[in-house]
Amino acid sequence: MRQVLTALMVTGVLMVLAAPAAADWNPGDGHKMHFPQMPDPQGWDANFTLHGFGAQLAVADDWQCIQSGPVSDIHFWLSSRGDLAPLTGDLLVQIFDDIPAAQSGPGYSIPGERRWQHLFTPGQFSIGQWGNGDQGWFDPARETPEILPQDHHTIYQANLDNIPNPFFQEQGKIYWLALTVFRRIEDNEQPATASLGWKTSLDHWNDAAVFNYAPAIGPPSWQRLEVFVTGPPLDLAFVITPEPGTWAMLMGAGALALLACARRNRGRK
Repeated sequence: MRQVLTALMVTGVLMVLAAPAAADWNPGDGHKMHFPQMPDPQGWDANFTLHGFGAQLAVADDWQCIQSGPVSDIHFWLSSRGDLAPLTGDLLVQIFDDIPAAQSGPGYSIPGERRWQHLFTPGQFSIGQWGNGDQGWFDPARETPEILPQDHHTIYQANLDNIPNPFFQEQGKIYWLALTVFRRIEDNEQPATASLGWKTSLDHWNDAAVFNYAPAIGPPSWQRLEVFVTGPPLDLAFVITPEPGTWAMLMGAGALALLACARRNRGRK
């Protein structure tokens, strides 16, 4: 009996250790996608802030799952136009299936069926300063895209930890992560001043990022995200965690401990 209780205690400790804690993500930490797409300190920020009503806006990039499991943590990098503050807003996170380039209308891969979404309010995610660099602002959701080189300098990392009812991804499949920030009305009933942009990355994988800017009612209209038509395709800075296998390994160790105790007990009978 004592061995069984010990094994149960070990399993409990392992479960506590395996539970994800709210924290920043740093290079070298685990991930659960093809590879982390790190921010380009001299890159661009694609506006994903929706102003007002009557339209839908989202910016999205794709990733490939390297091991099945819940998408319990998402980290991405962002900046604000002109380094303005406060960095507030409701954050809509969506996950879509992939439509490969050969099957899509525009000839490049785009998000397909929406598989999951969650609206995070301030306090349900954290934003902390990450670094600096001369960066440009890019707003594709305009009749004439807004392009502002060397617009801002501060880089932030956003952390969504312990996501409730997380999406379950399957190994080998490609998915799209789409983000939208909704401007909030502050206590003084004035609109928040900061427009947020998702940082670009030099870590290119698969196809380019896309954006959707369309009427509020109707299907999305995904377009390739490109600052200049002749420029390189843009990817966005994000990472899906936790590290593959961590939870399974810890839980497996607890199960093995219980099994070993049970076998010892049977051998004594």
